[in-house]
Amino acid sequence: MTNDVIDSEQTENLLAPLRHELLNPIEDMQDENDRQYVTALARGLELLRCFTPKYQHLGNQELSQMTGLPKATITRLTHTLSRLGYIKQVPNSNKFQLSSGVLSFGYSMLANVSIRSIAHPHMQELA
Repeated sequence: MTNDVIDSEQTENLLAPLRHELLNPIEDMQDENDRQYVTALARGLELLRCFTPKYQHLGNQELSQMTGLPKATITRLTHTLSRLGYIKQVPNSNKFQLSSGVLSFGYSMLANVSIRSIAHPHMQELA
């Protein structure tokens, strides 16, 4: 994996464990009769989940390989997510990285978590 270039075989080997996690939520949750399910939204969120500490910078081709979605779909998703401030293009590169916009999800969740409910079981163990 020199120079951030990964061939397709290396990518497949590296991403095989992730493929199950990334694709199954989309495929398993979608029911042809579920009119409330928005596939485009699910795809966008799964694309965001591709970015991990190990895979901080990803291009459209890598995202396509990771998700199994067509590159054209990935291109539209990355464009939209970029316009919304959730990802940004890495300077002088065709790759993307998460942007500060994704923090809004975490902050909202943390605001609703009581520190007591988290600490209580640990405090009981210490008592």
